[in-house]
Amino acid sequence: MRRRVPRWCAALGALALAVLLPQPGQAAADDPITLSTDGPITDRVGALQGRTAEVTTALNRLDDARHLQLFVAYVNGFSGRSPQDWANATATRSGLGRQDILLAVATHDRQYAVSADQDSGLTQAQLDEVSSTAIEPALRQNDWAGAAVGAANGYDAVLGGRPVTAPAITPGTADPGGGTAASNGAADLWIPVGVVAAAGLVVLYAVRRRRAAAADGAAQPAGPGPGPGGRPRRYAPRPTPLPELDSQARQLLVATDDAVRTSREDVGFAAAQFGDEAAKPFAEAVDYAHGELTAAFRLRQQLDDAFPEDDATRRQMLDEILSRCTQANRRLDAESEAFDRLRAMEANAPQVLEQAEAKAAALPGRIAAAETTLAPLAAAYADSAVQPVAGHPAEARDRLEFARSSLDQARAAIGTDHGRAAVFVRAAEGALDQATTLADSVTRRADELRTAEEALRTALTETAADLAEAHALLSTNAAPGTRPDGGATGAISADPGGTGAGPAGAAGAGSTGTGPGGGPTGAGSAGPDGTGAGPSGGPTGVGSAGPGGGVTGAGSAVPRGTDAGSTDGGPDGNAADPGGAAGAGSTGRSPGGGPAGAGSAGPGGGAADAGSTGAGPSGGPTGVGSAGPGGGVTGAGSTGAGPGGTGAGSGGTRAGLGGGYAELRGRVARAEAVVADVRGELAGGRYDPIAALRRVEEADAGLDEALTGVREQEVGEQRARGLLDQALLAARSEVAAARDLITTHRGAIGSQARTRLAEAERRLQQAQAAAPGDASAALAHAQDADRLARDAQRLAQQDVGGFGRSPSYGRPGMGGAVLGGIILGELFGGGRMGRGGFGSLGGRRSLGGGGGFGGAGPGSFGGGQTRGRMGGGGRF
Repeated sequence: MRRRVPRWCAALGALALAVLLPQPGQAAADDPITLSTDGPITDRVGALQGRTAEVTTALNRLDDARHLQLFVAYVNGFSGRSPQDWANATATRSGLGRQDILLAVATHDRQYAVSADQDSGLTQAQLDEVSSTAIEPALRQNDWAGAAVGAANGYDAVLGGRPVTAPAITPGTADPGGGTAASNGAADLWIPVGVVAAAGLVVLYAVRRRRAAAADGAAQPAGPGPGPGGRPRRYAPRPTPLPELDSQARQLLVATDDAVRTSREDVGFAAAQFGDEAAKPFAEAVDYAHGELTAAFRLRQQLDDAFPEDDATRRQMLDEILSRCTQANRRLDAESEAFDRLRAMEANAPQVLEQAEAKAAALPGRIAAAETTLAPLAAAYADSAVQPVAGHPAEARDRLEFARSSLDQARAAIGTDHGRAAVFVRAAEGALDQATTLADSVTRRADELRTAEEALRTALTETAADLAEAHALLSTNAAPGTRPDGGATGAISADPGGTGAGPAGAAGAGSTGTGPGGGPTGAGSAGPDGTGAGPSGGPTGVGSAGPGGGVTGAGSAVPRGTDAGSTDGGPDGNAADPGGAAGAGSTGRSPGGGPAGAGSAGPGGGAADAGSTGAGPSGGPTGVGSAGPGGGVTGAGSTGAGPGGTGAGSGGTRAGLGGGYAELRGRVARAEAVVADVRGELAGGRYDPIAALRRVEEADAGLDEALTGVREQEVGEQRARGLLDQALLAARSEVAAARDLITTHRGAIGSQARTRLAEAERRLQQAQAAAPGDASAALAHAQDADRLARDAQRLAQQDVGGFGRSPSYGRPGMGGAVLGGIILGELFGGGRMGRGGFGSLGGRRSLGGGGGFGGAGPGSFGGGQTRGRMGGGGRF
């Protein structure tokens, strides 16, 4: 049932509203607004008074001629903000871009401001000229429409190289949104009392009504249709379409990344000038912003991967990207004024100029050294090895030329215009920093290639050893043996009955014994009764065998059980008599068997070494890969069952590896092919050691994984660390190359390449952090970092290749300065150029607003969307 508002309450509410609403003479100030979506004019005070069509025609004429959209807004006041802040905030809230300009006029406060993007194509000097010549004269005469027409015609003139002319003035109403100030007679005394009383009653009624509505709403289902009591529902604003939200996230990522990189450079300059302690607060701000940006890039990487998210999840992730980038920019903005005070570029321009000139004087030698280093690299290595730095010396010279030109301009302005000098000095600093990075990258690449060559030789040796080990395992699996009673044979030998070691003897290295009480004989010898034969046979040598069964050495083979390798044999088998011990690779079989060597097996098997199997009711401890019904403790990779129980390690039994032999053969074949190819490249002359090392490391890592189950744990860890060192070398090299490429060409680089680089840097940090405790996990992170960094380079090269560059900018090195993101403008000498649609959404703060570059000027410490705009204004 609909509630009726008491008449007395309604009357008091009306009184309160009448008192609270602006009366004639009371102009309401406006917070930053969202501009009208019906056209370029937002007139909240009726300022145009029938001249809307005239203004619209002028704005459209500018758009048609220059592809520059001028928006105009008329309000009463700027709510206590500075005119520039209000205009910038309104432009940002309304989504104005590079080709959009806002003219905001507060008719009651008699203030105005112009807000233009730094990449609009207009210089600060041009904006100032139009304001002083075509806008302010009209505003002073209350010609609100004439100011908009004069602005449109003025911007068209400066972009066309024509002089700006003053508009014809048609005076209008002085304060179209209000009137004279209210009288302050006796009635003023009771107005506050009435306001308070009426407002209190209205608030009380509103609270009660809201509670009742909430109770009604709890019982109503959500969804379309009428609300409680038949009232129409109020809907939230329509959400931004996902494609548009995705585009906004990409643009803001690029802009924030630029802000963080530029701010970090500026902090470096400040630290060099004033010391690390003075620069510490700003370094902390940059670190915070970088952390938020890294988290945003990680979300972008997840959105770009092969696993698509549903729309709701995607929207949530995009919103978080925008939020994190916004937080990063806000933190930089919060420190920007203090940073400006620290550097005081205008006041310190002469000193900073001297420092920059000294750095510029030292750079030619550095660049020459890079060129000298590059020539032999190109002769010794494949093109792919040198490609990441092949053009860097030439680009370094280009940046140096721009820096010199900027320093000349700064020197000319010292003593007359320190603001102009500061702009040119800051541009020179950025160019010199990039020139240094480009030159040093060549030296670093040379060191990386030499280190990779040494690591490659080591990697080939280690891979050959792994291949030999894998072949030994595969040859064993080719002829498996089993005993009649179902027992397992040794890992390498084969015999239906197996061989056993007696309870007493022990195998000696290289000797054999003969006779019932035979003493030791020479290595490889055999007595009439066999080797080590008899109840108390002495130690036998490696590879021997006898009919009475002594202990056999590594590698022998006989009908009843063998040690792998030898060809001696006897009818009763090897190590069949009590008293012997099986050597490495043998199999043993005895009720009370002594210790058996690697690969041995027997019902009473003793301590079996790596790869052996042991079985017996009273067996001793077995080694890696062993098993037995009464087996003792088994090593890593073994299994056991029986009364004595066994401890099972990772990887399963020798028999359990059987299912993986096919995979092992495949990995062996791949590793052999890679090794053969790499050795062929080495023999052929020019090759890429980093790429070759990566291929060998990846092949060996696969092989190493297959061998893990049959290796001692310490051996496996050592191999993993060896592979990790190789992977980290390649990852560090590729991440550094990607970072240099993007940093020195960021004017052209989009979000994808930056995202891959950010993720590669994160994975590399994870690899380095995990390396001391978990080599296997660190290896996986390093391999991912390497792959992502190479993807970043590929995507960045595509962006640079598609970067539209005008053939001439009228100043040495200007094209490189734009490509490197040193200069944030896009109009040089009246010519436009595209940048793949990248706007200045956030973090594109310009120092001084141009300074004669013909664009927006160099960037400096700071972030935030509002700092990406320039303009002017004031009172009129």
